[in-house]
Amino acid sequence: MEAAARRPSTQTQTPTSTKPKAPATSGTFISRPPVPSTPHRISPIARSAAGPSSLPTNAAQPQSMLSCRPPPPRNDNLERSRDDPQRILAWDETDAQDEDEFSLEDMAGGEGIGADDELDDFEFESDLDDVSPTPGRLQPLNDWERQEFNSYLALAKDRIGGVPRLYVEQNTFFFNTSTIHSTLSKCVYPTPELLYARLRRWFLWDPAVYGDVPCPLCKNTLIGHGNIPSPRRIIDIDSTIMAIGYRYRCTHCKNAKSGLKTVTFQSWDPRILAVLPPLLAAEFPAILSRRNGITRTLFRNMRAAFLGGMGAKQFADGVRSQHLERYDEAHLQYLQYLASREQLDKFCGLKHRRISTFADFEGFHGTVPSAAWFKTLYDRFIAQHRNEILKHTSMLTLTIGALDHSHKAC
Repeated sequence: MEAAARRPSTQTQTPTSTKPKAPATSGTFISRPPVPSTPHRISPIARSAAGPSSLPTNAAQPQSMLSCRPPPPRNDNLERSRDDPQRILAWDETDAQDEDEFSLEDMAGGEGIGADDELDDFEFESDLDDVSPTPGRLQPLNDWERQEFNSYLALAKDRIGGVPRLYVEQNTFFFNTSTIHSTLSKCVYPTPELLYARLRRWFLWDPAVYGDVPCPLCKNTLIGHGNIPSPRRIIDIDSTIMAIGYRYRCTHCKNAKSGLKTVTFQSWDPRILAVLPPLLAAEFPAILSRRNGITRTLFRNMRAAFLGGMGAKQFADGVRSQHLERYDEAHLQYLQYLASREQLDKFCGLKHRRISTFADFEGFHGTVPSAAWFKTLYDRFIAQHRNEILKHTSMLTLTIGALDHSHKAC
């Protein structure tokens, strides 16, 4: 009441009727606009600070205390959350239903491309009697892959003092591969096989040239037994590595069935890698199963993804998308080059073949492991390092401990 008495006489009083008041005449002086009669809800914080007597919720308030916007809709959760800071401010049941119906686990496929993961085995055995790979053990090669393999195998046989020229002159285990631009620009008649070959990297692994390799069974020195007739396919993040390896034969171990000294090992056998010097064994870039393999870089990414909460299906889908995107980019380069020489091809009457799909066996022959294969490889790694993991866990500092006294003693 005292606040109302101190108002200037020219202040327009709040109307009590629900009808809007007629505008003032030209002879009336108004210091501020009339206060609307619609009651405005004051926040609990302002109400508690001003007191119930000075700031009633239904009485008209000064313009400075009111907002020109309509009051927001009442939210019970928001009002009650002021008393309970841990309470969720808002929760929509439809959002929970949508999250259950369209979860990332259900949307992920995790299917591989071109790889027979169901027939794969994660255990290695010595090659007994038969010096050729078991039929169906490795994925077969198409025509252009076989030609590439033979050409790189000829380079591997070029040696200086028994050591491959690649090791001596270039100091690397990888063969140099030209870029797509340099290959197509220097070619008179480009073919899809030239593009396919540029998307593969070739790796030569013959560790016996650096010193004697002991037999994993009897510790005697192994001798060379020729190259492996087919390369190993190793999957990287967005490309494929083809590995050329050799066989080593033990002259002392005998086959339990035939009694002949025909026990051989592949140069990338995990048991061979285990007896090599650690400095040399660390240069082998892959983790293999019997049929497939992935690079150590991809394996580290898989471990980080699994530790971060990503599932095997999501990870397999991500790897597949990386391979498909890299293949599509190369395909686009090929089409752009053909478009740049369109006039020349029309004048010469040249026609070019289409690029195949990613998994076409007669074409690019791309492969990507499935989610089940990635999961099995990760489980095998954890099982192999179980003792180290438990030892590391036992050495960690105790942060939170608890004692259970619920047992009974007789």
